[in-house]
Amino acid sequence: MKNKIRNTGLVLVGLLCLAVLNCRSSMDKLTPAPVSSQVLKYAEKEPNDFWYGIPSLWDLKEIRNEIALKHRNATVRHRRGIEDEEFRYDFAMGLLNSSIQESEDFQQLVIGTEDNPVSILGILAGLGLTGVGTVLGGRYIKRPQEKKLEKQLNGKKKKN
Repeated sequence: MKNKIRNTGLVLVGLLCLAVLNCRSSMDKLTPAPVSSQVLKYAEKEPNDFWYGIPSLWDLKEIRNEIALKHRNATVRHRRGIEDEEFRYDFAMGLLNSSIQESEDFQQLVIGTEDNPVSILGILAGLGLTGVGTVLGGRYIKRPQEKKLEKQLNGKKKKN
């Protein structure tokens, strides 16, 4: 009989220890808690997701953890996107700056610079080839206003 009472006492002490340790989560499950519809929308939850459609304190703590995880994932995704964009930007700007430098070097070769007076145009001018191009261009390439003026002058010459 003593063993039976002692065993019963040990079982009760064990249950009491379990109740004390588990009391907090049990109370959280039974405590109703109001939740905003914006929170439910952000957490992608429905009122039917809760026990009898009533959110509890335990549910809200779970939602808080889910929202924190969702926010952390979104932040990491955005940071990676920003890093990718910076890489693409640096790559494009490097190519563009290289092309600009190449074109400026070509322009300096054709026209010349203060530091280097030798240029392709200077060499061609010395040979007299640029003057020929200017004369031919002035003779055969005309703007629309010049063509009208030439027609008017030719028309007056024919009348006289």
